[in-house]
Amino acid sequence: MKLFFVAAFLAVAAAVPSSYKPEYKAPSSPAPNYPAPNQSDERNLDGSTQWSYAQSDYTTREESQVQKKMQGVTYDSYGKESYGEVLGNTNKGSSYWVSPEGQKFTLTWAADEAGFQPKGETITTGYGSYPEITSLVDQYDWKFVPIANPDGYAYTWNTDRNWRKNRLVNNESTCVGVDANRNFPIGFAGSGSSSDPCSGTYHGIAAFSEREASAFRDLIAADRGRVKTTISHMHSYSQMFLSPYGYTTDLPAEYPEMFRAMEIAVNALTSTYGTPYTYGNTAVTILASGDTTDHYYENEGVVYSYTIELRDSGTYGFQLPPDQIVPTATETWNGLKAMINAI
Repeated sequence: MKLFFVAAFLAVAAAVPSSYKPEYKAPSSPAPNYPAPNQSDERNLDGSTQWSYAQSDYTTREESQVQKKMQGVTYDSYGKESYGEVLGNTNKGSSYWVSPEGQKFTLTWAADEAGFQPKGETITTGYGSYPEITSLVDQYDWKFVPIANPDGYAYTWNTDRNWRKNRLVNNESTCVGVDANRNFPIGFAGSGSSSDPCSGTYHGIAAFSEREASAFRDLIAADRGRVKTTISHMHSYSQMFLSPYGYTTDLPAEYPEMFRAMEIAVNALTSTYGTPYTYGNTAVTILASGDTTDHYYENEGVVYSYTIELRDSGTYGFQLPPDQIVPTATETWNGLKAMINAI
Protein backbone atom coordinates (compact mmCIF):
# COMPACT_ATOMS: atom_id res chain seq x y z
CA MET A 1 0.00 0.00 0.00
CA LYS A 2 1.34 3.44 -0.93
CA LEU A 3 1.57 6.18 1.66
CA PHE A 4 0.49 9.79 1.35
CA PHE A 5 1.58 12.16 4.12
CA VAL A 6 -0.07 15.49 4.89
CA ALA A 7 1.20 17.60 7.75
CA ALA A 8 0.59 21.02 8.93
CA PHE A 9 3.69 20.94 9.48
CA LEU A 10 0.24 20.11 7.16
CA ALA A 11 2.00 17.06 5.94
CA VAL A 12 0.63 14.97 3.17
CA ALA A 13 2.56 11.88 2.38
CA ALA A 14 1.80 9.11 0.03
CA ALA A 15 3.65 5.87 0.21
CA VAL A 16 4.24 3.32 -2.48
CA PRO A 17 4.58 -0.45 -2.07
CA SER A 18 7.42 -1.64 0.12
CA SER A 19 9.28 -2.85 -2.99
CA TYR A 20 9.70 0.74 -4.17
CA LYS A 21 13.25 2.04 -3.72
CA PRO A 22 13.72 5.73 -4.57
CA GLU A 23 16.90 6.52 -6.44
CA TYR A 24 18.64 9.83 -5.99
CA LYS A 25 20.83 11.16 -8.78
CA ALA A 26 23.18 14.06 -8.32
CA PRO A 27 22.62 17.05 -10.63
CA SER A 28 24.51 16.58 -13.90
CA SER A 29 25.04 20.31 -14.32
CA PRO A 30 24.62 23.37 -12.14
CA ALA A 31 21.32 25.18 -12.19
CA PRO A 32 20.98 28.78 -13.40
CA ASN A 33 22.72 31.19 -11.08
CA TYR A 34 19.82 33.17 -9.65
CA PRO A 35 20.61 35.99 -7.24
CA ALA A 36 20.07 34.76 -3.69
CA PRO A 37 17.00 36.33 -2.08
CA ASN A 38 17.33 38.06 1.25
CA GLN A 39 14.98 38.09 4.19
CA SER A 40 14.77 39.81 7.52
CA ASP A 41 12.40 39.84 10.43
CA GLU A 42 12.23 41.93 13.58
CA ARG A 43 10.09 41.64 16.71
CA ASN A 44 9.76 44.65 18.95
CA LEU A 45 9.05 44.88 22.67
CA ASP A 46 5.56 46.27 22.00
CA GLY A 47 4.67 43.14 20.02
CA SER A 48 4.89 44.77 16.60
CA THR A 49 6.77 42.99 13.85
CA GLN A 50 8.38 43.72 10.49
CA TRP A 51 9.25 41.29 7.72
CA SER A 52 11.11 41.81 4.47
CA TYR A 53 11.41 39.12 1.81
CA ALA A 54 12.91 39.13 -1.66
CA GLN A 55 10.78 37.80 -4.52
CA SER A 56 11.71 35.93 -7.68
CA ASP A 57 11.28 39.12 -9.75
CA TYR A 58 13.96 40.70 -7.53
CA THR A 59 11.58 43.15 -5.91
CA THR A 60 11.09 43.16 -2.15
CA ARG A 61 7.85 42.61 -0.29
CA GLU A 62 7.63 44.15 3.16
CA GLU A 63 5.11 44.08 5.97
CA SER A 64 4.77 45.68 9.34
CA GLN A 65 2.23 44.61 11.93
CA VAL A 66 1.05 46.18 15.17
CA GLN A 67 -0.67 44.53 18.08
CA LYS A 68 -4.39 45.04 18.65
CA LYS A 69 -7.18 43.41 20.63
CA MET A 70 -9.19 40.82 18.72
CA GLN A 71 -11.84 38.24 19.52
CA GLY A 72 -10.61 34.69 20.06
CA VAL A 73 -12.17 31.38 20.97
CA THR A 74 -10.76 28.88 23.47
CA TYR A 75 -11.90 25.45 24.66
CA ASP A 76 -11.87 24.01 28.13
CA SER A 77 -11.07 20.36 28.96
CA TYR A 78 -14.67 19.40 28.21
CA GLY A 79 -14.65 21.04 24.78
CA LYS A 80 -16.83 23.99 25.80
CA GLU A 81 -16.19 27.16 23.79
CA SER A 82 -15.49 30.51 25.40
CA TYR A 83 -14.79 33.84 23.74
CA GLY A 84 -12.66 36.73 24.80
CA GLU A 85 -10.10 39.29 23.74
CA VAL A 86 -6.64 38.13 22.70
CA LEU A 87 -3.68 40.06 21.35
CA GLY A 88 -3.52 39.94 17.59
CA ASN A 89 -1.89 41.88 14.79
CA THR A 90 -3.13 43.93 11.90
CA ASN A 91 -1.32 43.67 8.58
CA LYS A 92 0.20 46.73 6.93
CA GLY A 93 1.73 45.59 3.66
CA SER A 94 2.10 42.28 1.91
CA SER A 95 5.09 40.23 3.00
CA TYR A 96 5.65 36.56 2.44
CA TRP A 97 5.27 34.36 5.51
CA VAL A 98 6.13 30.77 6.26
CA SER A 99 3.98 28.97 8.80
CA PRO A 100 4.52 25.65 10.56
CA GLU A 101 3.74 22.75 8.20
CA GLY A 102 0.03 22.84 7.91
CA GLN A 103 0.92 24.13 11.27
CA LYS A 104 4.56 23.72 11.97
CA PHE A 105 4.40 27.39 12.23
CA THR A 106 1.71 28.80 14.35
CA LEU A 107 0.77 32.08 12.73
CA THR A 108 -1.40 30.73 9.94
CA TRP A 109 -4.68 29.64 11.44
CA ALA A 110 -6.25 29.36 7.98
CA ALA A 111 -4.05 26.35 7.27
CA ASP A 112 -5.50 24.49 10.25
CA GLU A 113 -9.08 25.27 9.35
CA ALA A 114 -8.65 24.86 5.61
CA GLY A 115 -6.83 21.53 5.88
CA PHE A 116 -9.47 19.28 4.37
CA GLN A 117 -13.01 20.59 4.67
CA PRO A 118 -14.33 20.71 1.10
CA LYS A 119 -18.03 19.87 0.75
CA GLY A 120 -17.83 16.68 2.78
CA GLU A 121 -15.77 15.10 0.01
CA THR A 122 -12.99 14.19 2.40
CA ILE A 123 -10.73 11.25 3.07
CA THR A 124 -12.58 10.49 6.31
CA THR A 125 -16.17 10.91 5.11
CA GLY A 126 -16.11 10.44 1.36
CA TYR A 127 -15.08 6.80 1.19
CA GLY A 128 -17.76 4.72 -0.46
CA SER A 129 -19.71 7.79 -1.56
CA TYR A 130 -17.24 9.52 -3.88
CA PRO A 131 -15.52 7.21 -6.39
CA GLU A 132 -12.40 9.36 -6.60
CA ILE A 133 -11.99 9.45 -2.81
CA THR A 134 -12.64 5.72 -2.57
CA SER A 135 -9.96 5.06 -5.18
CA LEU A 136 -7.42 7.30 -3.41
CA VAL A 137 -8.03 5.58 -0.08
CA ASP A 138 -7.77 2.14 -1.69
CA GLN A 139 -4.46 3.06 -3.36
CA TYR A 140 -2.74 4.96 -0.56
CA ASP A 141 -2.18 4.98 3.14
CA TRP A 142 -2.68 8.54 4.39
CA LYS A 143 -1.06 10.28 7.34
CA PHE A 144 -2.27 13.67 8.54
CA VAL A 145 -0.63 15.90 11.13
CA PRO A 146 -2.97 18.86 11.59
CA ILE A 147 -0.79 20.76 14.07
CA ALA A 148 2.90 20.06 14.50
CA ASN A 149 3.67 22.91 16.88
CA PRO A 150 1.00 22.64 19.61
CA ASP A 151 2.71 24.86 22.18
CA GLY A 152 3.32 27.63 19.67
CA TYR A 153 -0.20 27.30 18.30
CA ALA A 154 -1.74 27.65 21.76
CA TYR A 155 0.41 30.74 22.28
CA THR A 156 -1.14 32.40 19.23
CA TRP A 157 -4.55 32.12 20.89
CA ASN A 158 -3.49 33.18 24.34
CA THR A 159 -0.79 35.79 23.82
CA ASP A 160 0.61 36.62 20.37
CA ARG A 161 -1.50 36.04 17.26
CA ASN A 162 1.57 36.22 15.01
CA TRP A 163 3.86 33.88 16.92
CA ARG A 164 5.81 31.57 14.59
CA LYS A 165 8.26 29.42 16.56
CA ASN A 166 7.90 26.76 19.22
CA ARG A 167 8.11 27.78 22.88
CA LEU A 168 11.53 26.43 23.81
CA VAL A 169 13.36 28.41 26.50
CA ASN A 170 16.72 29.19 24.90
CA ASN A 171 19.78 29.05 27.13
CA GLU A 172 21.61 32.35 27.64
CA SER A 173 18.83 34.32 25.93
CA THR A 174 15.64 35.98 27.06
CA CYS A 175 14.10 35.21 23.66
CA VAL A 176 11.96 32.11 23.36
CA GLY A 177 11.48 29.60 20.59
CA VAL A 178 13.08 27.85 17.63
CA ASP A 179 11.77 27.79 14.06
CA ALA A 180 11.20 24.07 13.58
CA ASN A 181 11.25 24.52 9.83
CA ARG A 182 14.87 25.64 9.97
CA ASN A 183 15.88 22.76 12.25
CA PHE A 184 16.48 20.05 9.62
CA PRO A 185 19.96 19.04 8.42
CA ILE A 186 20.02 19.98 4.70
CA GLY A 187 21.73 23.37 4.58
CA PHE A 188 21.33 23.76 8.34
CA ALA A 189 22.30 27.25 9.61
CA GLY A 190 22.65 28.55 6.06
CA SER A 191 21.08 31.54 4.34
CA GLY A 192 17.41 31.95 5.06
CA SER A 193 17.81 31.07 8.74
CA SER A 194 19.21 32.93 11.70
CA SER A 195 21.58 32.25 14.59
CA ASP A 196 19.82 34.90 16.67
CA PRO A 197 17.39 33.36 19.21
CA CYS A 198 15.26 36.50 18.92
CA SER A 199 14.71 36.00 15.20
CA GLY A 200 11.57 34.37 13.81
CA THR A 201 13.79 32.06 11.75
CA TYR A 202 16.17 31.02 14.55
CA HIS A 203 17.47 27.57 13.54
CA GLY A 204 18.35 26.22 16.99
CA ILE A 205 21.61 24.87 18.34
CA ALA A 206 21.80 21.86 15.99
CA ALA A 207 19.78 20.00 13.39
CA PHE A 208 16.96 18.01 15.02
CA SER A 209 17.52 19.72 18.36
CA GLU A 210 13.76 20.35 18.48
CA ARG A 211 11.17 17.73 19.36
CA GLU A 212 8.90 18.88 16.56
CA ALA A 213 11.60 18.37 13.94
CA SER A 214 12.78 15.02 15.29
CA ALA A 215 9.18 13.79 15.47
CA PHE A 216 8.69 14.45 11.77
CA ARG A 217 12.06 12.91 10.97
CA ASP A 218 10.99 9.72 12.74
CA LEU A 219 7.50 9.72 11.26
CA ILE A 220 8.77 9.69 7.68
CA ALA A 221 11.73 7.40 8.44
CA ALA A 222 9.34 4.78 9.82
CA ASP A 223 7.95 4.37 6.30
CA ARG A 224 11.23 4.77 4.44
CA GLY A 225 11.00 3.42 0.92
CA ARG A 226 7.19 3.66 0.85
CA VAL A 227 6.63 7.41 0.93
CA LYS A 228 5.53 8.63 -2.47
CA THR A 229 4.84 12.28 -1.74
CA THR A 230 4.86 14.74 1.14
CA ILE A 231 3.20 18.11 1.49
CA SER A 232 5.33 18.95 4.46
CA HIS A 233 4.14 22.52 4.74
CA MET A 234 0.65 23.71 4.02
CA HIS A 235 0.19 27.18 5.39
CA SER A 236 -0.55 30.77 4.50
CA TYR A 237 0.15 32.93 2.74
CA SER A 238 1.33 33.92 -0.79
CA GLN A 239 -0.41 31.45 -3.17
CA MET A 240 2.66 29.41 -4.10
CA PHE A 241 3.40 25.75 -4.79
CA LEU A 242 7.09 25.11 -4.06
CA SER A 243 9.56 22.26 -4.51
CA PRO A 244 13.18 21.61 -3.42
CA TYR A 245 15.59 23.15 -3.01
CA GLY A 246 15.11 25.81 -0.36
CA TYR A 247 18.73 26.13 0.73
CA THR A 248 20.29 26.62 -2.71
CA THR A 249 19.19 27.81 -6.13
CA ASP A 250 20.73 24.70 -7.70
CA LEU A 251 17.98 22.57 -9.20
CA PRO A 252 17.56 18.91 -8.16
CA ALA A 253 18.17 16.21 -10.76
CA GLU A 254 14.47 15.30 -10.66
CA TYR A 255 13.28 18.89 -10.97
CA PRO A 256 11.57 18.36 -14.36
CA GLU A 257 9.38 15.67 -12.79
CA MET A 258 8.78 17.78 -9.69
CA PHE A 259 7.73 20.64 -11.94
CA ARG A 260 5.44 18.46 -14.07
CA ALA A 261 3.53 17.21 -11.03
CA MET A 262 3.14 20.58 -9.34
CA GLU A 263 2.05 22.18 -12.61
CA ILE A 264 -0.78 19.65 -12.81
CA ALA A 265 -1.70 20.48 -9.21
CA VAL A 266 -1.67 24.23 -9.77
CA ASN A 267 -3.72 23.98 -12.97
CA ALA A 268 -6.42 21.98 -11.17
CA LEU A 269 -6.33 24.30 -8.16
CA THR A 270 -6.62 27.44 -10.28
CA SER A 271 -9.38 26.03 -12.46
CA THR A 272 -11.62 25.67 -9.38
CA TYR A 273 -12.14 29.37 -8.60
CA GLY A 274 -9.53 31.11 -10.73
CA THR A 275 -7.09 31.63 -7.85
CA PRO A 276 -3.63 32.26 -9.39
CA TYR A 277 -0.62 30.45 -7.96
CA THR A 278 3.06 30.71 -8.81
CA TYR A 279 5.14 27.53 -8.66
CA GLY A 280 8.72 26.35 -8.88
CA ASN A 281 11.71 25.66 -6.67
CA THR A 282 11.68 27.34 -3.29
CA ALA A 283 15.01 29.17 -3.24
CA VAL A 284 14.19 31.28 -6.29
CA THR A 285 11.39 32.77 -4.19
CA ILE A 286 12.94 32.68 -0.71
CA LEU A 287 15.95 30.91 0.75
CA ALA A 288 14.94 28.46 3.47
CA SER A 289 17.91 26.50 4.78
CA GLY A 290 17.24 23.51 7.01
CA ASP A 291 13.63 22.95 6.00
CA THR A 292 11.64 19.72 5.84
CA THR A 293 11.00 19.76 2.10
CA ASP A 294 14.70 19.44 1.30
CA HIS A 295 15.23 16.83 4.03
CA TYR A 296 12.47 14.59 2.71
CA TYR A 297 13.91 14.80 -0.80
CA GLU A 298 17.62 14.45 -0.01
CA ASN A 299 17.57 12.09 2.97
CA GLU A 300 14.36 10.11 2.40
CA GLY A 301 14.29 10.01 -1.41
CA VAL A 302 10.84 11.61 -1.70
CA VAL A 303 10.82 13.23 -5.14
CA TYR A 304 7.34 14.72 -4.75
CA SER A 305 8.17 16.82 -1.70
CA TYR A 306 6.38 20.16 -1.64
CA THR A 307 5.38 23.24 0.29
CA ILE A 308 2.06 24.98 -0.39
CA GLU A 309 1.50 28.61 0.56
CA LEU A 310 -2.27 29.08 0.68
CA ARG A 311 -4.40 32.20 0.13
CA ASP A 312 -4.10 35.07 -0.10
CA SER A 313 -1.51 37.22 -1.88
CA GLY A 314 -1.39 39.93 0.78
CA THR A 315 -4.74 41.69 1.03
CA TYR A 316 -5.63 39.93 4.28
CA GLY A 317 -2.42 37.98 4.83
CA PHE A 318 -2.55 35.78 7.89
CA GLN A 319 -6.02 37.00 8.90
CA LEU A 320 -7.87 35.39 6.00
CA PRO A 321 -11.65 36.05 6.22
CA PRO A 322 -13.63 33.01 7.40
CA ASP A 323 -15.68 32.92 4.20
CA GLN A 324 -12.49 32.12 2.25
CA ILE A 325 -11.46 29.14 4.35
CA VAL A 326 -13.64 26.45 2.75
CA PRO A 327 -12.98 27.71 -0.81
CA THR A 328 -9.27 27.60 -0.01
CA ALA A 329 -9.64 24.01 1.18
CA THR A 330 -11.71 23.01 -1.83
CA GLU A 331 -9.34 24.36 -4.47
CA THR A 332 -6.27 23.00 -2.66
CA TRP A 333 -7.82 19.56 -2.36
CA ASN A 334 -8.66 19.58 -6.08
CA GLY A 335 -5.04 20.37 -6.83
CA LEU A 336 -3.73 17.60 -4.60
CA LYS A 337 -6.10 15.03 -6.06
CA ALA A 338 -5.01 15.90 -9.60
CA MET A 339 -1.35 15.67 -8.66
CA ILE A 340 -1.69 12.34 -6.84
CA ASN A 341 -3.58 10.83 -9.74
CA ALA A 342 -0.77 11.93 -12.10
CA ILE A 343 2.22 10.47 -10.28
